[in-house]
Amino acid sequence: MLDVEDKKLAWVQGTSARWDGYLEFQRRPEPILERLSRHLA
Repeated sequence: MLDVEDKKLAWVQGTSARWDGYLEFQRRPEPILERLSRHLA
């Protein structure tokens, strides 16, 4: 459970390779960029 309302847990689907988790931002940057734009604006 996440203690803060505006946090979301994101799963990297379709792989069991640890390296794919590191590449998730390159493949799908939108969720992270949206969060940064809300909190750094």
